[in-house]
Amino acid sequence: PFEKGRRHTMTVTLPVPSALSGLAFWNYNKTREDTCRGAKSITIICDGNAIRTATLRPAPGVGPDNRLGSWDFCQVVRFCPVVRTIRSPEARLPSASGVHFDQLWETQHAPSGLLIRLVLHSSLGDDYYIGLDAISVVTKGGRRLYVHPSQVFAIPHSLAILGQRDPRVPGNLVLPGPSPGVGWLAPKAATLVRAQPNQTSENEVVIALDEPIEIQQIRIRNYSKTPSRGVKDISIYLDHVLLYQGILSASDGKASENVIQFHQHGRGGGFSSPRARRSDQDILMVDEGKVRHYARKDPTESSAVTDLDKRPTTGKA
Repeated sequence: PFEKGRRHTMTVTLPVPSALSGLAFWNYNKTREDTCRGAKSITIICDGNAIRTATLRPAPGVGPDNRLGSWDFCQVVRFCPVVRTIRSPEARLPSASGVHFDQLWETQHAPSGLLIRLVLHSSLGDDYYIGLDAISVVTKGGRRLYVHPSQVFAIPHSLAILGQRDPRVPGNLVLPGPSPGVGWLAPKAATLVRAQPNQTSENEVVIALDEPIEIQQIRIRNYSKTPSRGVKDISIYLDHVLLYQGILSASDGKASENVIQFHQHGRGGGFSSPRARRSDQDILMVDEGKVRHYARKDPTESSAVTDLDKRPTTGKA
């Protein structure tokens, strides 16, 4: 049990002297609600000498259905940490005179964390599939963070859950290069609930980092091969804390990005993109408890029950 102020220790004794470069950790992962029981701040002591303090990443949270499958969410804490970034002139941070986009909350300034989780609430019209082309994280100085494909996972993982062998897997989301059309595609989670009752009803993409990163921007390229399969409504969490909720623009086939700011920008940050949607919401009119009018801003959305027997096949051209 945890007691505040008390020193909690775990000792590992090696049978012979060994050269070590770091340690691997798997934080407590019983369920998402129980991830708060995991360790956070640690000090590593070797032969009586403190060699590193570190922050451990919260586990992604796995329910009884084990829906993360075989993903290894291990965090490697290196004794000499190195954060790799990629030169990216197009990721320059805008000046304070940039355009401010209205929103109903105050954007956190340069949040820092290790576990980025994107919850994909809806597509741009497709009833069966949802996908993205790319995700990049911009840190200090406008430099894109290098993320290895093995650090990215999705729930559901990909078309593999339908028994299809397809190259559109989560690791593609962090591959360098501006070319659209590779990306990641998966069945919409809600269409799998009937066959797998324990399956979550919303798709998620998880990026697991080994060192705490100060986030200045998150840049997202929507799915371009079939734009209606791109993401519309999205929430972004950092270490299970909600950072952002909003709407993404459809792909125009030119590797354009939706840019979400987390730094001083005009009147306080927010959603910034030449194609950002300032206002897009459903309208519900209620009079004395009765719905009088209901209009959707996006005419491709439908409240009809999806016929899973009509799920179309999909292939990478």
